[in-house]
Amino acid sequence: DDPTRVFRAARYAARLGFELEPGFAPAMDSAVVSEAFARISGERLRRALDELLLEQNRSVAIGILVKLGVFSTVVDGWAVDETAAIAVSASAGTTDAWARLLATTPDPTRRRVAGRLRFPRALRRETRCLP
Repeated sequence: DDPTRVFRAARYAARLGFELEPGFAPAMDSAVVSEAFARISGERLRRALDELLLEQNRSVAIGILVKLGVFSTVVDGWAVDETAAIAVSASAGTTDAWARLLATTPDPTRRRVAGRLRFPRALRRETRCLP
């Protein structure tokens, strides 16, 4: 019922080194089918990702989200791969992490991500998400 739980689950799985239970992926699929992510404000989704990007094991958490297909669910066409997850692991702070996460994303998609997630102007500038 609250799709932001996927971000918390990925954070804690990465932090504590556990696997998500087998029923998690079908629950995620149900959230996608019911368009639950579309009902969550972009600002709330961005805050959930900001928290994840502050984690020491953020690349592991991003890898979990990649496997679950979360990024393309949040913004249609947003593809994040393992290379981006690894790049994010070397980031210094959330702004740098966002820049690395979006580095290989095409400009139109990057701007859609910034719009959907309600990036503040400074973050849009730092991640080259300005129109």
